[in-house]
Amino acid sequence: MVRSSPVFLARPVWYDRNPSTVNYVFSQESVAPHSLATRTTVTVAAGKKMWLMAFTCDVKRQTAATTAARVRAYWSFSTTPIVEVLFYGNNVDSGECKSVYPGVLLLAGQTFGLYTEDVSTGGTCAYFASYLGVTFDA
Repeated sequence: MVRSSPVFLARPVWYDRNPSTVNYVFSQESVAPHSLATRTTVTVAAGKKMWLMAFTCDVKRQTAATTAARVRAYWSFSTTPIVEVLFYGNNVDSGECKSVYPGVLLLAGQTFGLYTEDVSTGGTCAYFASYLGVTFDA
């Protein structure tokens, strides 16, 4: 580890504690209707902290449903959605997209996840979701 400050000062700032950029991209097309599904979960490693900088969720209708209903994708920390996309339309190639930049700090052992759901009858949807963060020594 290289310090950019004298050794006699307090603990180095986060960007001098072995930072590592982490990101995840979920992209899936032609997904049939389904109940709530966990797409991924992320747990902060022991001895680390994670600074979450950006989240994106995107839902697009690819083929029309017989009966359109709620389609959603969301990133959630515990039971609290960080970013959530709700879509009720049935027009092909229509959808919703949201991005947020929360600046959330997670401690070792904390988790967050990506979930999708489509309660329509028939039709297909495309999902895209991603996050960007930095892990560093606690």
